[in-house]
Amino acid sequence: MTVTVHNLSLSAGQSFDDEIIITTDFFINVVEDVSVPSWVTGDSYPNNNYAFAISGTAPSAGTYYLQYRVRDVWGNTNEVVTVTVTVSGSGGGGGTFNGIQGPTTIDLYTTSSAEWTVGGDSDSADWNITSGDDLINSWGYDGGTFYIDDFTGDTGRFTISYSNGKGDSDTLTVTIIDSTPEPTEIPISRMSLEQTRVTVTAGTTGYAYISYTPTNATDTSISSTLGSSNNLSFSFQKVSNGRIRVNLITPDDHDGGTYTTRFYLRSNSSVRTGILTIDVEPIDIPPQSITIYGRTTVETGDLETYTLNWYPSGTTLRGVRWTVSGGVATLTSSATASTATLRFTAAGTTVLRVTSTADSAVYDTITIVSEDPLIPYTSIDVNPSTVNVAMGDTATVVATFLPEDGNEEYVTFNTSAYDLSGRTYFSVDSEISGNVITVTVTGLRAFTGSSDRGYIRFTSASGGVEARVPVIVTPAPTYVNDITFPYSFETTFKPGESSGRIYAFAYPSDADNRGLTATAISGSGYIQIQNYELSDMGCSFEVLGVSAGTATVRVQSVDEEGYYEDLAFEIVDYIPSTGITLGGSYKIYIDQTEWIDVRGENDEDVTIEITSGSEHVQIVAQQSDRIQVLGVSAGDFTVHAVTSETGMEATRTFTVADEWPHDRTMTLTYVLNESTWPSIIGELYGYRLHGGRYTVSLPAGVDLQGETTILPEDQSDVILTSIHDPCTATEMRDVVIYAEEQGATLPETVMVQIKVVAAGQWTKTLHFDANLPDGHTLTSPVPEDIVQEYTSDEWDFVVPDQTPASDGLIFCFWEDRDDGTKYYAGIGMTITVEGEDVTKTLYAAWFPEGEGYSAMATNDNGRVEVSIELKQGEACEMDLPVFADADPNPSRHFPMDVGALGYSIDGLQLLVGGTDVSGTQGATVPSGSVVLSGTPATIGSSGTFRISDALLWDVYYTVTVVDGAQVPDTGVSIVLDANGGIFPSGRYREIIEAPDGSYRLPDWSVVDNPGYILSHWTGSQGNRGEMGSEQTAIDTWTARWRADTRAYSTEYLPHAAVRIYRALDEYIDVTFLQQEGGEPVVNLAENRPGSASMILCNNIDDPASNLLSEDCGLWSSGSDGPIRPGMYVRIDDIRSDGTLTYLMDGFITTISPDAENLSIEIGDRITFLGKQGTTLRRNYYGDAGSRDSMLVSAGHDTELYADLSELPDGATPDGAIFWTVLSSRTYDGTAQWDGANLGAPGEPLFEWTFPSDSLDYIGSVTIDMHLAEFGPGATIGFEATVESSSGDRGEASSTVSNINGDFDLTLDFGMVQVSGTVRITVYATTSLGGDLTIRTLTNASSSGRCTYSYWYGPGSDRRWATVSRDVGSTISFYTRAEAEGSISEDRFVPTSIGDEDLSDTTLWTPSAHRVLVPYVMSGDQSTIDVMEGISWALGIMPLSNLSALPSSDTRVAIFRTGGGYAQDYLQKLADIASDGGRMRAYLCRGFTTPVLAIGARYMRDDTPLAILHYGRDSPSGTATRIAFASFSPSMTLKNRPSLATLRGTISSQGSTDSVPLQIAVEDVDSTEARYGVLVETVVAGSSIASMGDAGNAAWAELAENELDEWEGSMVLPGIRTDLFDLTGPYAGSGVPVRVTDSRNGIADYHARVRQVKLDYNACTTTVTLSNYSMVYSSGISDTTALAITSADVATGANSTTLFNSQYVRIRTDVDQNIGDGTGVTVRGYRSYRSSGDDFEFSSVSVFILPNGRHLIHAIAPADGDGHAESDAMYDIVAVRIGTNGRLEIRPSIRPDYYYGQTLSVDIDCP
Repeated sequence: MTVTVHNLSLSAGQSFDDEIIITTDFFINVVEDVSVPSWVTGDSYPNNNYAFAISGTAPSAGTYYLQYRVRDVWGNTNEVVTVTVTVSGSGGGGGTFNGIQGPTTIDLYTTSSAEWTVGGDSDSADWNITSGDDLINSWGYDGGTFYIDDFTGDTGRFTISYSNGKGDSDTLTVTIIDSTPEPTEIPISRMSLEQTRVTVTAGTTGYAYISYTPTNATDTSISSTLGSSNNLSFSFQKVSNGRIRVNLITPDDHDGGTYTTRFYLRSNSSVRTGILTIDVEPIDIPPQSITIYGRTTVETGDLETYTLNWYPSGTTLRGVRWTVSGGVATLTSSATASTATLRFTAAGTTVLRVTSTADSAVYDTITIVSEDPLIPYTSIDVNPSTVNVAMGDTATVVATFLPEDGNEEYVTFNTSAYDLSGRTYFSVDSEISGNVITVTVTGLRAFTGSSDRGYIRFTSASGGVEARVPVIVTPAPTYVNDITFPYSFETTFKPGESSGRIYAFAYPSDADNRGLTATAISGSGYIQIQNYELSDMGCSFEVLGVSAGTATVRVQSVDEEGYYEDLAFEIVDYIPSTGITLGGSYKIYIDQTEWIDVRGENDEDVTIEITSGSEHVQIVAQQSDRIQVLGVSAGDFTVHAVTSETGMEATRTFTVADEWPHDRTMTLTYVLNESTWPSIIGELYGYRLHGGRYTVSLPAGVDLQGETTILPEDQSDVILTSIHDPCTATEMRDVVIYAEEQGATLPETVMVQIKVVAAGQWTKTLHFDANLPDGHTLTSPVPEDIVQEYTSDEWDFVVPDQTPASDGLIFCFWEDRDDGTKYYAGIGMTITVEGEDVTKTLYAAWFPEGEGYSAMATNDNGRVEVSIELKQGEACEMDLPVFADADPNPSRHFPMDVGALGYSIDGLQLLVGGTDVSGTQGATVPSGSVVLSGTPATIGSSGTFRISDALLWDVYYTVTVVDGAQVPDTGVSIVLDANGGIFPSGRYREIIEAPDGSYRLPDWSVVDNPGYILSHWTGSQGNRGEMGSEQTAIDTWTARWRADTRAYSTEYLPHAAVRIYRALDEYIDVTFLQQEGGEPVVNLAENRPGSASMILCNNIDDPASNLLSEDCGLWSSGSDGPIRPGMYVRIDDIRSDGTLTYLMDGFITTISPDAENLSIEIGDRITFLGKQGTTLRRNYYGDAGSRDSMLVSAGHDTELYADLSELPDGATPDGAIFWTVLSSRTYDGTAQWDGANLGAPGEPLFEWTFPSDSLDYIGSVTIDMHLAEFGPGATIGFEATVESSSGDRGEASSTVSNINGDFDLTLDFGMVQVSGTVRITVYATTSLGGDLTIRTLTNASSSGRCTYSYWYGPGSDRRWATVSRDVGSTISFYTRAEAEGSISEDRFVPTSIGDEDLSDTTLWTPSAHRVLVPYVMSGDQSTIDVMEGISWALGIMPLSNLSALPSSDTRVAIFRTGGGYAQDYLQKLADIASDGGRMRAYLCRGFTTPVLAIGARYMRDDTPLAILHYGRDSPSGTATRIAFASFSPSMTLKNRPSLATLRGTISSQGSTDSVPLQIAVEDVDSTEARYGVLVETVVAGSSIASMGDAGNAAWAELAENELDEWEGSMVLPGIRTDLFDLTGPYAGSGVPVRVTDSRNGIADYHARVRQVKLDYNACTTTVTLSNYSMVYSSGISDTTALAITSADVATGANSTTLFNSQYVRIRTDVDQNIGDGTGVTVRGYRSYRSSGDDFEFSSVSVFILPNGRHLIHAIAPADGDGHAESDAMYDIVAVRIGTNGRLEIRPSIRPDYYYGQTLSVDIDCP
């Protein structure tokens, strides 16, 4: 639409109506006022709306501007037009002043200048802009006209002011708008290079053309990645729409070469790229020199290619002629101007020569030695084939690889030194010399190795041969430590008599040699040892008296320890009687004779007489010590005997019976002859019956000679040839039968107890049936059939003790299926079998074994008791076990009855056919099973119930709810097999020791296999393990792979593939979303954080493609969601075959959007290690047992001291030192004795019990006593014992004489260590000079006195004495007080001991065992061990490859962590130099299952992997040569000290007192190299244990930086991933290189890459040599926060604090029922090493966090009662809140809790 403006001319005051001011050629839809004065009062659309008219009354004279916005009906026109209205007329001041007239709105789209006017006199006009002048570039005025001819282009408001000095003034505010329409954007859809390769001659300009579509694309721009450092420049010229010319400009002196650049063509948010190869041909330049490169050592048969290097590098005349001499190689036809290929036909030397065809004086030669091919090893000779070594000993195995002329690169070995529980049972040291490996094995734990586990494996470099040598570790020797004498013998006897046989048994029973000897060590003239016999249990012998006197016999073990016991003997000429008795049967029968003997008379004569009843008996024989009597008549008679010397008397009454008891129990015994065995060894009981035949049954193993039948009483006499003094059946006495042991040299006489039973004519058999269920076999058989002949109608069989056994079953009892009776083995039950010739069968009853319960059969009516433990919170679904049976008929056991008894457990049900019968009194089970189902809720709840089957066989079940799964105290060993893949350690197979007892299977992010992606793992039994799943079993896991189907183009290499993950199987591939110049830039550095950055194209107009939108649908799973910080990023280098190689991984740290550009920053795992680990507070002691404590002596010369020389060699004091201090305590007698109940003779006089509190040692006890009515000269002895509940015990004694009244009784125990409850007991002993007998005891509790009465003295001189306990007593005891002081050489000198006076002599008297000193043994763990421990504590699996480290890596005694970051600890450990100066490198990577690869760090003098040089230099060497693009070297003294001064203190850990220290250490070589200039540094704030440690700490500061070395950054062309090891034994280390730069006088300089920057935008690699760039300096910890002690690293400014303060953090998602936090208690649990004791935390605070969770902070004090033993490190294994379940602490983070340490625990819970 065309709009025409019609201006108006009016007179002042003129009315106008429908004055047309705008006309168009289309219909006007609307006209809007933009700036219209008020005197325009109307408007209209005349003439069919093709025009616009206004009406109104003209104002005073002046020029006015009217503005309208005009739109047509189709919306094609949207214009603002200005109409000028000129009003003529006159006003004041030469005209009429009518204010400022002009537009009030300016539209920058249609207006670039404007003006305003005023009427009236304007000769003195003054215009100005009072606000908004920043919107205007240029303005001015001319009289009454004001104009603006240039706006800034910004919108806003400005104000114009006018005045003329004659009273006329006005202001006008004008608004600036911009209605410029948004331009239409046309993006590029396609870009192509019309040439992909161009050739340009140096000094000329070449051309290339870029075409794009659509040709009208807007805002096109172009850039290149090829910088000016290549001596090339570019300009771009648009020659037409859709076509751009690239001008390639080269200088005249260009050396020539081939270059590749990537062009970026950008239009709006669209980017397209293309790659152009440029060949620059130099002007002809003749060569000055040629250098041949290639291998100088090859194998016969090899085909080897050699290349050339030209100088200058820009040489263009490169024609050559190749020649070969030596006769062992031929030149192939493939020789060119740049390469030559040789075929080596024989061993020998070849000289290869190349000559320039442009100048024959320019040539080079190389000498090549060809060798015969590799001879692999084909076998290994190992000696021995099995290693046997005792615990603690060493053994050697030698492996010789054959043939001896084998020339493989190396031979090696590894070990599998763990048992089924994952414990290491041997360690190795090795020496490799050529083809021989010598391995020294040290036994650690008893175990028998095999080819599967516990072996040493030898392999060659090619892996073609291997040999496995099992290792058997035998237990350490077990020595005799006790000797017992189980049988009595005489110790006092006469010459010519014997002690009797003395049996001595050595213990323990598993001692290696239990042999004993017997030797007289004193009085050998009085005794003789005879009949000595050595046995496998000890020995036996006799002692024969020779003459009167005393002697001592020592019985001693024959092993190395020589334990012994001494026996005292007294040989006397005369033995008086000490008392006599009368023996013989108390009842005899008429006409029967019986001997009555006197016993105990010894050497005295005796007189025997019948004192009453002599009419009933007749003395028929009399000897010196006995009489024989004959029964005459029924009645009683009394016998009296008296000794001749001592008058000892004995009296006994006997009875004569008138008839024989033919039916009564007859007891017979058998004993071995006293010469070989002195006591009865067995008895059998039987019956004597009337009628039938009697048979004799003998014990097993006794062979009776002669007839075994005893006839009945009424038939005939018993005549047995084997019976001494043949007897008849009517005689009632023991029958002695002569029996002979099989194989015995001398027959032994035994008294055999005979069982006389009735005989018959029938044979009966008892048979046993195994009754095994299907699928089971016997492991122990059933008893043999028992067959009994000559029985009567019934016979009693004894059920044998033997029981069968079977796999998976428990034997319960024998079942008689005829009547259902149960018979039990081992208790002598009998079964009566009736009938004639019959067989009775007993059937075994079984109960199944299984998981989840334990079962025990009982003899209580045959029931089985089953115990089931369920873990709180773990779901249960268990079919309850019942009796097993071979009978397939279920009717034998069904129906079953269920009785609840006492069953009630929250969360559990008993289901019968799906019905809950919990709590009922009974339910019937017709078939099937009873199911225990549910999830138990309450720890400690239990229930019992019974299942009784149809046979009334009962099973009693007890269910108990226990804590959830506890963390095991020992770790597990696993094997990870990459199965074609490789771990970051460079290994294909990893053996992992997981200390926490569980581990997570690695995910795909830490196992590489180009072309494949890890799918899952399978165990040794085919079990599947998912990536990231937690496992606890010892197993071998094998990786399972799937093909990687993600395809990447290889057209534009180098290129990096980038993927962002939010789950293992869900990612966004952003590889081709990278913006121009936004491809990844990757930074890698040794032991420092790595990073990456990139810029992505982000489509902000499409939510589905917007990476920051919740609707982003680019995820591989098809789900939505944005990318966010913390997501995992994997960056791989795309290889030429399209597969991927790991480059870096990490997590998004920063996302920065800028319109359609999205900047991403990534930090690797090491970055986050720099912000983790602050809750890890731990003392790494090394191997178990490396920490202990002992009591040392106190002394005093010029000062008080503790003697540290008593500590073991290699011990270093570590922890709080405690002095034993003498104290006393007074007890009130009334309180102690109120209610005492003492009174019988022999009971204690005094006894009281009290808690030990802080008592550690009891010294002495002083008791206020009273002694009255006691004769002069008498002496009373007192003895006392002290005991504590911990089992400690001590004794003391004292005597008093001539006492009558009050006195103090003091009993000195020395030093008896006590704990818990203490009891002191005092006894009175026999007085000297007379008998002392306790008669009475009275307790006068009101006065606190306990009174004993005594009589003493011989004969009738008896007087009373009273001993009483008065109202008070004093106990002296020793307590431990913490001592502070300093350690110097071998003594600790205290500066304070609690509140004690250091001059008090009781502090060193007595001196022994006064000071408790904890210590650690040095050199107990390797640096790698500590790094792995920190890794496990952080939940990161360590993978160490030590193959490049010395065989004996640096060992440290202790390493403390606390409050710092893990990265700081790992850096410091890695920087400790091992033998030869080798340090460690590490690399941390992984998504859900991170790993820490630990290995060696390259040294700069190692074989170089690259030669970096200036382009015109030609360095020698076989490594890869890389000409750098730029190099900025420097050498500086800044921050490179050569002298370090340490200022700190010397203190022992656990002490708060320190001694000031300053020590300086200088690197003299560095100072001399600097011409004597010293650069110094200061290490401050360290707490050091000794002067030696201080020196090491200072030297460590010098070692922080390499001194006086070339360093700097170097830019290399291309992406060089080979300059930083990402896998293998050097993972995480930069490689060694050689640097040559003739410009700076650097030639073959040895350097090492410390940092690599891979820039995929510029296709360059920047390396930092020698030292790290400043980008990492802020991440390097200040060394003042770290202190190194000798062979010991301690972190933290004060290692004392770290020792004394222990901390652990626990997180659980199980509700702990905290409530409002009041009354919460926390208990701690100690390990099995401390008997699992628990203790209560003294201070508990509860915080409610904003997220609703609770934080419980609990403190156990330094002087609490739950401390660990001195050698029990990491002793706190769990805590419990209130009555909730135990919260287990992983072994890798368990804290110490020694005396003097404060333990803090944080628990984060719901």
